[in-house]
Amino acid sequence: MQIRRVLFPLAVAASMAPVLFGAGRKEPAQPDSYNYRRGVEAYDEGERELATQYFNKELSDNPKNGYAWIYAASISEGNGNVADALKFYTNALKYIPKSANSMRRQAYNNRASIYLELKDTLRGIDDLSMAIKENKEDVGTLSARGNLYRIMKQYGKAVDDFNRILAIDEFEISGLIGLGRVHNDKKQYDEAIACFDRAATLASKNPRPYSFRADSYIGKKEWAKAADDLVTAVEYQDEFAAGQIARDLPAEMQPVMLTKLGVAARKDGSNVMWPFLAGVIEFNRSNYGESIKWLKEANAIDSNPSLLQAVADCYMRAGIFDRGEVYARRAAALNPDDRAGLYGYMMRCAKGRGDVEDALRWCDSIIDAAPDDADSYFGRAFLKFECDSLHGDALADIDMGLTLNPDDRHAMLWKGDWLRLAGRDDEARALYRKVVEMASPDDSTSYAYAASSLGMADEALRHVMTDVEKDSLNQGALYNVACIYSRLGRAGEALDYVGRAVDNGYADPVHFATDHDFGPLHGTEPFNAMLERVRARRDANRRELRERFPDDFAAESDSAAEVVEEIVVAADSVVTCYEIPFTRKNGVTEVQCVINDLPLYFVFDTGASDVTISQTEASFMMKNNFLSPKDVVGSQSYMDANGNVSTGTLLNLRRVNFGGLVLDNVRATVVANQRAPLLLGQSVLGRLGTVNIDNAARRIMITPIR
Repeated sequence: MQIRRVLFPLAVAASMAPVLFGAGRKEPAQPDSYNYRRGVEAYDEGERELATQYFNKELSDNPKNGYAWIYAASISEGNGNVADALKFYTNALKYIPKSANSMRRQAYNNRASIYLELKDTLRGIDDLSMAIKENKEDVGTLSARGNLYRIMKQYGKAVDDFNRILAIDEFEISGLIGLGRVHNDKKQYDEAIACFDRAATLASKNPRPYSFRADSYIGKKEWAKAADDLVTAVEYQDEFAAGQIARDLPAEMQPVMLTKLGVAARKDGSNVMWPFLAGVIEFNRSNYGESIKWLKEANAIDSNPSLLQAVADCYMRAGIFDRGEVYARRAAALNPDDRAGLYGYMMRCAKGRGDVEDALRWCDSIIDAAPDDADSYFGRAFLKFECDSLHGDALADIDMGLTLNPDDRHAMLWKGDWLRLAGRDDEARALYRKVVEMASPDDSTSYAYAASSLGMADEALRHVMTDVEKDSLNQGALYNVACIYSRLGRAGEALDYVGRAVDNGYADPVHFATDHDFGPLHGTEPFNAMLERVRARRDANRRELRERFPDDFAAESDSAAEVVEEIVVAADSVVTCYEIPFTRKNGVTEVQCVINDLPLYFVFDTGASDVTISQTEASFMMKNNFLSPKDVVGSQSYMDANGNVSTGTLLNLRRVNFGGLVLDNVRATVVANQRAPLLLGQSVLGRLGTVNIDNAARRIMITPIR
């Protein structure tokens, strides 16, 4: 677990005056030397390099200035120099006066966070305990230590810390939530719910009580109550709850969750999370048509590369790789800097089409774009490994990747398989044993593959079945079971599980036909019959999705390898190109627009990712009824009694019209920049179509998608 790292409150960093701490306790004055004061000033201004120069001079003149050491530690930590940061925090604790409790507590907390990131839990807990000694009423550190004890299953110590919090402040929800999570871990769900109920009563708009109470209801299999709590938590912007919906829902709960998300989407059509999460659940259920429908709805609310990539993933999982390429390129148009990401999609699509040469060209491009990324080499190695004519070349790429990331267990498995097929059994078995030793409890798949190659059949099957037990409809988990059975020489059971995977959405005949885990079965009649089932599933997917989304297939050609090189727009879905005049002021492009019937100018910025509006403009629109309270979205959004919208508020612009192009429900963030009343970035541009700028004619040309 990672605790929140504390840096420096402005009251401490910016002033040399004594800082009050606790019940009347006075902190000692900090040093008043020139270099130290200038270092603090530079640090506060974000000038870390300049601050480092001043602190280095200070520490050269006064190596016992503990305050300078703690600043130096913070800068080193921010630069990723963890070793120096640990040494500097230690020096800070050595020299900061014993009476400077607040600064010593910060140093202990910050050093603890580094130890915990390094998986040195015991030292991390020791430092948290020392921080608590500096301030016995430090609720945040007590909560962090209690949660560590809970994770370590030292429930007695965890309960003691959470009860200490409640003794300090009976209304502090971190104590209640901590106790509730202990009860959840011990499957005492009713007791847990009582704790979360009180926490939700005390802090009704804090998402954590709802997300953790959902765990309790899931434990009791009360799916509807769990789904309601998760929806509430997401409404209050809890990323943990969103992740739980996207990844960890029991199969029995997914239909209920979909219903609740559908209701939420109807009630709040401007929140992109509702259709996005529904699309992810349908993707996990292999309902690709429904997933694409929801993801397109999300993209209509807030177009961004991730949503378009998700549509690409749907088409690829459905076995329709040429359409996956289309959406991968559309995503890349909104995020042109992510070249390696685009090339990765292109490689997977080319491989799915069976075009090995094209896939290898994309692999080479990936390595050129990210030569220091081990996964770049692993991707090319895996492609070569599955191609008989290139199999011998795979080892060099595996070794290159392992040089960059020597602990990658999947790559070790591939190397072990390569060595085994090359007749180097002793070396292969040594690698398999290493994977078994390294596999963590949550990495059951790596363990299962390695164990199966060591003849540990029962252990291999027990581990690979854990994912199926969690979700019996998960095609990936079912396919892994099939692979393990095949590696164990149990052909009938292997093909049975491939069939189950196909029934639950598996549709990649090229992968299945070249998978070395099924090598002994290749060419046999049962294998060929199963290969035809995989192909049939892919073809059925294409027919279904072509019928549901005809515009996506309008540019489909007889050759699946033909993909346009620019943003793909179906020829019959393009309407007249719009030409919109712009002016240049102070180096920025301004275009006239109408927002909710209010004429404004916006800054057209192809490099920005979001839509922003100034606090002045937003407040004016609210006070003059161009915005209503319903247009303020997000749990952290608020409006004062005078109608002023606070910086950071998320707004829904109901209608944006410029040059005859109209977009509904555009989300915008309120910022303090008074010089840019409205800035339109990529999240809007992606909803328009192809965008070109003619600087000479001062025209923006937009070819919208129908």
